[in-house]
Amino acid sequence: MTTLAKIDRETLIHAFREATAAALAADPGQDADGGTCNFDTPVIEFPGIREKFIQDCATEAGISATSFKWFGGRRWFFVHVPSNGQANRRSIMAEAAYRKLKELGLHAVMYCQAD
Repeated sequence: MTTLAKIDRETLIHAFREATAAALAADPGQDADGGTCNFDTPVIEFPGIREKFIQDCATEAGISATSFKWFGGRRWFFVHVPSNGQANRRSIMAEAAYRKLKELGLHAVMYCQAD
């Protein structure tokens, strides 16, 4: 896992771009969108890093990141990669992005919420 002291701007931008590419590559198409509507999204935690730094890196990578409190008030960031569809299709794309972030060493998990 990449720790706070080891993350730099280029590394995070690269991770966000790779997660975006993974999500798009995993898109099964519009015929594969059965199931429950959801808000499934990969999330990352970076204690001590400024929110603006995360948001600026996301913007440069062509996506957005939004902070929220989770697990006892710790600050996490929704990583808003492309998410076509609204059900299984969205979940598949979000899970691919999550796996890529994790593979790149970031503290990433899946946020799953049915509508």
